[in-house]
Amino acid sequence: MAEIYTAEHITKTFGHGKHEVQAVKDVSFSLEEGQVTTIVGESGSGKSTIARMVLGLMPITSGKLTFQGKDVTNLKGRALRLQSVLHRGQASRAFHVDGRQEGGPGAP
Repeated sequence: MAEIYTAEHITKTFGHGKHEVQAVKDVSFSLEEGQVTTIVGESGSGKSTIARMVLGLMPITSGKLTFQGKDVTNLKGRALRLQSVLHRGQASRAFHVDGRQEGGPGAP
């Protein structure tokens, strides 16, 4: 199977100085087409933070995210939604991250 998504040395830090908390530290993994993957760990171990970063809902502090060979680490807003839609093959039913249909009521 071919790799479709990779996370390389991703880190997420919240706060600054003495209030700094490293929620995710140097995590790397790859996902292959057709593969089912789960993230398991104790409460507070960073599972939800990793998922949010992978989905583009939260920026990473450092590291690299690659989707089908393209760097998607810094995609934002419309570019991120468009990238997601094109790869799902659902261009006619594009949804924003917040669930509003693009072009529908309340859409920008």
